[in-house]
Amino acid sequence: MALDATPSARPELTRDAVDQVIALRESRRLSEAMTAVAGLLKDHPKSQLLHNIKGTIHAELNEPDAALECYRTALKVQSSYAAAHNNMGYLFNTLGRFDEAIEAYSKAIKHLPDYVEAHVNLALVYLEMERPEDALIRCRKALEISPHNAHAHAGLANALKELGRHEEAVASYKTALALRPNHAETLSNLGQTRYELGQMDEGTADFRQALAADPGHVHAHYNLARVTRFSGGEPQIAQMQSLLAQAHESSKDRILLHFALAKAHEECGQIEQAYGHLAEGNRLRKAQLGYTADRDARLFDHVKATFSSGKDVRLQASDLKPAEGEKTPIFILGMPRSGTTLVEQIIASHSKVHGAGELPTLGRILSPQFDKLAPGKGLSLNAYKLKSLRKSYQAGLAALNASEPFITDKVPGNFVWLGFIRSAMPEAKIVHVSRDPMATCWSNFKQFFPAAGMGYTCDLEDVAAFYKRYEDLMAFWRERFGDGIYELNYEQLTENQDAETRKLIAWCGLEWEDQCLAFHETERAVSTASSHQVREAMYTGSSANWTKFEAHLGALKRSLAPASGSGEQS
Repeated sequence: MALDATPSARPELTRDAVDQVIALRESRRLSEAMTAVAGLLKDHPKSQLLHNIKGTIHAELNEPDAALECYRTALKVQSSYAAAHNNMGYLFNTLGRFDEAIEAYSKAIKHLPDYVEAHVNLALVYLEMERPEDALIRCRKALEISPHNAHAHAGLANALKELGRHEEAVASYKTALALRPNHAETLSNLGQTRYELGQMDEGTADFRQALAADPGHVHAHYNLARVTRFSGGEPQIAQMQSLLAQAHESSKDRILLHFALAKAHEECGQIEQAYGHLAEGNRLRKAQLGYTADRDARLFDHVKATFSSGKDVRLQASDLKPAEGEKTPIFILGMPRSGTTLVEQIIASHSKVHGAGELPTLGRILSPQFDKLAPGKGLSLNAYKLKSLRKSYQAGLAALNASEPFITDKVPGNFVWLGFIRSAMPEAKIVHVSRDPMATCWSNFKQFFPAAGMGYTCDLEDVAAFYKRYEDLMAFWRERFGDGIYELNYEQLTENQDAETRKLIAWCGLEWEDQCLAFHETERAVSTASSHQVREAMYTGSSANWTKFEAHLGALKRSLAPASGSGEQS
């Protein structure tokens, strides 16, 4: 957080007095710092600097409401006070109030255009909102202002990572660490990037180094917990429990700790404690995101209405003249946690396939077009619009600079756009991955998703409702485009790897290559929650993991019964 090095213009407020408060805060003697700043404010109630410092101390004491009040008071004294705007933005971001964070950072930059910290902090909010291109632009602007700013290099690395440019991200993290050694946040993010590249030992070492530098760094604890197998008695469990007791009710830190502790307790066989942490972490996350099912329900209805007119405007392959170098996309879609990452890793092991991971292109093009439609209405499609969609999507693929003729796109939620894919890109391969409904829904509930659009996973009732909408929409697509959809069942794949893999590769129009069976040896970045699993040989039985928590899942099981037949799960 920014404290601003310039003291109040009042001559009686000395630099030494301010420095003493800052020194107390930086040494974590927060109660003493609060007493000292309160004493100074009695004599200098109009000092925007002191109100700003007091707000920062409140924030570090996990008192966000009091902190916001202090920042607002500082801004009443001086509305152009950039440091207070920046600190408000930082607090809003930690609370998941992203629109307010953007507004606050933008005001800081308006009043102080060369404010590097505000530029980078704004970039970090853009990353939270899945806008990595905007984050990249903002970080590059910060580096124009201050080429040797460690915070800006670390922010740039975060943006590059989200854009799938992992090797460049690693280089930027290392630059940031050279400028600011042993910075816990940068080390934790470097470790996560290395882990996604398959550099497991290096990534784990980065997490441990981050915690050695700052034992209270929650994100490093969360990252290390994800890659640690707990057996009970590990010091990290007690450390995380202590941090949880200190974390503010609505903070992201508290949510991450609940998910990390849930994993630890489950692996220690403490199922009740594990479920309690999952339930509370998801409750907090849902409240943070403000999720309701209405938007999902409206979108699904609009999409179905778009393709219910009876008018077939699909582009035909014979009518298209592909541009030179145009790629053939392979869409791997379905519910999240259904096995899409595994399937992509198998296909991307082929020499003629570039595994691009989760490309946001379709959602960014199509989703805004449905926002202002009247209830029950669909889009009006024609050949021109479909050709425009195709051109925009291919432009996104071209930007990847891949040499392989096939490119995978494994956004699970692209099942919503399946009709658009089939209509605009008749040459595309579509692989729909399905998994046991109980396993799928439970796996969604127990996974923390950083993306804001995954709010339906935070409540068992919501995830069941979403699953049923997904099944309904897939049935709708099968009626219209069934011959263009390859259906792949996760359980069958794990139980009959050779036969199912060969059929999958043939469907994609590829000649057989043995490395598709040794997918765990393929070196490529994998950025999803399954990044660890795809580095291992295929195994069976994961779809039964939910049964450990069966005592808590009766309502979920009943909700899914119509979708899964008798309601009995394997």
